[in-house]
Amino acid sequence: MKSSQISVAFFSLNYNNSNNKHNNLNNLNNLNNLNLKYLTYLLGKRRRVEAQRMNGVTKQVLRGWFDAYKSLITELKIENYNTYNMDETGFSIGTMQSTRIIVDSTLRTRFQAHPSRQEWVSAVECICIDRTAIDPLIIFKGQNILQSWIPKEVIQKWHFSVNTKGWTSNLHRLEWLKRVFEPSTRAKATQNGRLQQRLLICNGHDSHISRSFISHCIQNRISLLILPPHTSHVLQPLDVAIFGPLKQHLTTALSHLNEAQLLRIHKLEWMEAYIKAREAGFSTSNITSAWRGSGLQPFQPQTVIRAATLPTTDVVVLERLHTPTEHDIFEKVFLNSSPPDFNTLQKANSILSSTISQGVLNTPTKRYIHKLADESERLNTRNIL
Repeated sequence: MKSSQISVAFFSLNYNNSNNKHNNLNNLNNLNNLNLKYLTYLLGKRRRVEAQRMNGVTKQVLRGWFDAYKSLITELKIENYNTYNMDETGFSIGTMQSTRIIVDSTLRTRFQAHPSRQEWVSAVECICIDRTAIDPLIIFKGQNILQSWIPKEVIQKWHFSVNTKGWTSNLHRLEWLKRVFEPSTRAKATQNGRLQQRLLICNGHDSHISRSFISHCIQNRISLLILPPHTSHVLQPLDVAIFGPLKQHLTTALSHLNEAQLLRIHKLEWMEAYIKAREAGFSTSNITSAWRGSGLQPFQPQTVIRAATLPTTDVVVLERLHTPTEHDIFEKVFLNSSPPDFNTLQKANSILSSTISQGVLNTPTKRYIHKLADESERLNTRNIL
């Protein structure tokens, strides 16, 4: 890849007054005419990397992110109760997160059966600095939503949608913005009859900076702050302390169904488990930890920068000391692909004969016998050819 200078832009979407609002909306065909405010930080030369998530977390990138966040909330006077983070997470119905379990060591079965005909389901989630969470948008695989999929306790509160895959798409994220986020946060953002600016932190998915998404944000005084690429595991509150516990609790809630080795877990059963898991995963303490761990509340960028950019160190592996024995010569005979040294082979075979006569074959001896057999077959094949 040719090196070139790039930049990551963190931007807020705002209109200064009602007169500009309509002008901006009329110019959606040309995004350059929108009233966008860019806070740009140069990142030097672009290069191909193997571990993008790790290499994306540099001090320069992290400082640029925190500077953009502080500048935005200060200039627009955004309150904590108007600051949100959204993201989507996916689940395969029937698959559990890896766990450690205690089993009977005499059992020969070393695997766990998972239900067949697994389906994908997605959840769009959002949390606020004030330690609250917005009801989710759940996206099932299907053509139409059936009431039989949804438990009664959430059918009037949560939001549901479908598509042919069960994945989120541009339309679903826009649907979430219009149906869920904006109406759910408007009352809290309205003070003394005036709609305050809201801040929505999200990743750089194309749908978050599409024309339709931006348009709706402009109309409703919502500022966007886009995470730098490959940094969500460090900077995004939902990734830092919510989605991990959520999936662990979901595994626990589904364990009795998986242990029963059912051929299929129904959507209603999965939803009942997700309700329990979400109640535990989206606890007040977890939401607090999410914002604290991402360095945003309290605002402590240096804590995150230091932890995320610690220099890597060589791992020291302590090995058990090996006491030399006469059987060590077995490992030297076939040390490489060259024919074995005659003197070494003769000495090894002498030790082999002595060991066999004693009637006890240890592990090095057994390995050597197998290697001798393999080498004999190889030499025999060569002679035939």
